[in-house]
Amino acid sequence: MDSDQLAPDDLWALCVQAYYAADPAWRAERHTRWVMNLAYYKQIRAVSEAYRPDDEKTDPETWIPDPSDLLMAIPIDVREGGGEPHLERLPPTPAELAAAAERLRVIRSTV
Repeated sequence: MDSDQLAPDDLWALCVQAYYAADPAWRAERHTRWVMNLAYYKQIRAVSEAYRPDDEKTDPETWIPDPSDLLMAIPIDVREGGGEPHLERLPPTPAELAAAAERLRVIRSTV
């Protein structure tokens, strides 16, 4: 489906459907990201801009994805070929895995 043909209500429905299609535990993890292409990002951004006061609106030509961008309180990752908005869970870092293994070791040693 071509992203520039979606009405705001259809775009919202697509995002809500993608959100609830993901496992609830995924949605709460900090490694979860919205993944989408630039066209969808700009359309979502355009919808959100409609709610800003006129003196705070920005030029669409200046919209560049930023690591602080959020959709439904989840970070957005814009990728070439990212397609329609969907949730992906990124793997934990080696340091996070090591910390989890250490917590498990401590728990097992107390049992």
